[in-house]
Amino acid sequence: MTAYHQLIREQGYLEYVMRIAQRNEINYSDEELAFLSFYPLLRYEDDPALRSRFQAALTRYWRACEAERNPLWNFIYAAGTGAREYDSPAAVETLERIPLNTVYWTVKNSQRVDLPRAPSPDRFREEQSLRAIPPNERCTMKWNGNPFQMDCNSEGRTEDDGAFFLLPYWLGRYHRLLGF
Repeated sequence: MTAYHQLIREQGYLEYVMRIAQRNEINYSDEELAFLSFYPLLRYEDDPALRSRFQAALTRYWRACEAERNPLWNFIYAAGTGAREYDSPAAVETLERIPLNTVYWTVKNSQRVDLPRAPSPDRFREEQSLRAIPPNERCTMKWNGNPFQMDCNSEGRTEDDGAFFLLPYWLGRYHRLLGF
């Protein structure tokens, strides 16, 4: 028995994966790790029963995160489950709206009346939007950040490498999910 099968069958990893969508507090870093783990798991799982259970877990998890309009999550979900129905327009729009300038500028959205407020704050007790803020209107962030975050004080002192665009873009291209 391989270490992988031992973890699945004897150490309870299958049950952990099945419970992954049951989250009480959103930690976007954990969310990123989960989605990035589903991709190779589903690419290489050859046991139809295990694959089916992993796909069901990914579907539940993706539905819990769908409002984020995250192209990486959308493409991992589509590639891992074979789903034809997923939020492809939101994924493409998000990619199109990622600024080429990846400097972490200070952004203030809390004064905007067009952004409805979520009824509860984020895990840091900060006010957040009810809907995901488009990338060209929010703080520069990787996929482990809160897309509902209203404000950030980055002051332009840091610049990102842009991999947060390149990974979903090329994943979408590889799996022919972008329509070109």
